[in-house]
Amino acid sequence: MAVKSESHYCLWGKLMKNLVSCSIFCLLGLSACGGGPDASSVGVDTTEVTTSFSVALKTDLPACAGTKIGQLAYVEESGEFWVCKTSGWQTVSLKGEKGDSGAAGAVGATGATGAAGSGLAISSGFSCGRVSGGLYFGFKVTTFSGGDVWVECEIGGSSVQASSSSFFKSSQTGAQTGACIVTYDSESPSTSGYWTFRMDGTKRATYTDSGSSINGAVETFAAGECTTF
Repeated sequence: MAVKSESHYCLWGKLMKNLVSCSIFCLLGLSACGGGPDASSVGVDTTEVTTSFSVALKTDLPACAGTKIGQLAYVEESGEFWVCKTSGWQTVSLKGEKGDSGAAGAVGATGATGAAGSGLAISSGFSCGRVSGGLYFGFKVTTFSGGDVWVECEIGGSSVQASSSSFFKSSQTGAQTGACIVTYDSESPSTSGYWTFRMDGTKRATYTDSGSSINGAVETFAAGECTTF
């Protein structure tokens, strides 16, 4: 077994000498690799690789002097090559220069259509507005694809601004009536009067205040006062 191991390393050493020596010479700037200036003329260390061996750790490298000069060592721990030069042990890079960027790849295939979103999609709606008795009455209803309804109502004037909104699931009565209540006393004294906006039948706002002379008053939105979307 000892002879086999020695033969293996001997062959490996010869192989590494043949394969790596040229690379090292090129890295060291020798003109033998083709067409460059003479290495000695540019001050490059032209140490010739004479033999090679391997060690487990970098700390196992022997002193770089005497007969070790020109020897190539492979450090198993780091996978690096080291060469003993007259200036000491130096690492050897076997990487060449960075190549040019490759051409852009072809455009990829269109991906599959994603799943439908879970957001609410508007299917229909209307918005109404009218002025009566110095007050603005606004009523807006948005119906979503699943039948759910969003209702907004408001009353505004020179000294008042009141509004309200409601959301109804399709299964709730409000989804059909569009009921929306704005608290506002349209007549003094203040007795907690309020306006109820509805869309069932005609689009209208009805005043409720049992102590008011205008209790039950109705503001009806004419067709020309409403727009659909």
